[in-house]
Amino acid sequence: MGERQQTQGDVSYGRMKEEEQRLKTEVKELLRRAQEIDEAEDKEYGADQRGEGLPEELRRREDRLKKIWEAKQQMEERQEEEDRAAGRYLQMTGTTRV
Repeated sequence: MGERQQTQGDVSYGRMKEEEQRLKTEVKELLRRAQEIDEAEDKEYGADQRGEGLPEELRRREDRLKKIWEAKQQMEERQEEEDRAAGRYLQMTGTTRV
């Protein structure tokens, strides 16, 4: 079997995966910082007081991650259809042949 040539879609998918990982790391750090702030506010104002919800910075990143996940899903489904049409799809394992 020959090597599969890298396509522009592969590059975009790879960049999307990198961006996904970067955003996951940022979200994790923002959640850690939010937890610290929540704990400090609980000490100052009491644990029974409600906050304002997710900070805007975190909400934006989570929205971006959701869009990346949706785009990845669409790309994977499209690739699966192309592979199936080209006879490269293995039904039992769900993997593609190269």
